[in-house]
Amino acid sequence: MIKITAAKNLVLLLGVLGFLSSTPVFAGLGSIDYSTVTNLTSEDAQAFMEEFAYGLDYHAYETAAPLGILLGLDVGLEVTSVTLSQGFLDASTVVGIDPTEIPNPLPLPKLIVHKGLPLGFDLGFSFIASGDVSVMGGSVKWAPIPGPFAVAFRLSYNYARVNFIRSRTVTLDALASRRIGFLFEPYGGVGMQFGSGELSIPVEQVTQVGFSSSASFTSARAFAGVRLHLSLVKITGEYTYNFTGRTSVGVKVSLGL
Repeated sequence: MIKITAAKNLVLLLGVLGFLSSTPVFAGLGSIDYSTVTNLTSEDAQAFMEEFAYGLDYHAYETAAPLGILLGLDVGLEVTSVTLSQGFLDASTVVGIDPTEIPNPLPLPKLIVHKGLPLGFDLGFSFIASGDVSVMGGSVKWAPIPGPFAVAFRLSYNYARVNFIRSRTVTLDALASRRIGFLFEPYGGVGMQFGSGELSIPVEQVTQVGFSSSASFTSARAFAGVRLHLSLVKITGEYTYNFTGRTSVGVKVSLGL
């Protein structure tokens, strides 16, 4: 009975993800006037790349405690609400995008899966694709102190493609968590993000000349969250502050199997 209920809940989560990814969340990002792209300054181009590298980055929504190896599988849906920077909104107007057509904060839904491994290691993967937008990421977490006050280190990688922009982000985090009773598990951590991006438009889209730009950047971040354990269902909320001034808040609903 438990297995049937878990399967039904998993199908429901996948259905919600499909609905969210089909909505016009990214519609405004597709209405680009390519004839104005050459008006972009290097600051505008970097604003685009930083927004996608930091704003669309991988979020694990996991505590420091390892999942374990009995089955150690956690499958869920996350929705992260990213507050867009003014630099990104200003750069959008240069290429003919109406900033009012882009939701701000921007909700980003993803399917996310974690699997526990021996020796305190966990693997994670998240993904969404919708039209000209695809975002995927993964992580490796190691918990040398599994609990009750757990301490862990996490390495994650994220790749985002939004129209003519590509971004990549590598993040190193240190985090700690503590289970309080049966229900609550608060956690927090700090990390460093190493981002890079390319903005490239082919010749056929820009009269006579193509357009390209690339950049790399680094920033610290801090995050805090709490997990609510409800039998097989876990609800995790998290707030993240990037030291460039960007913020995000999100929630993950998952099934722990």
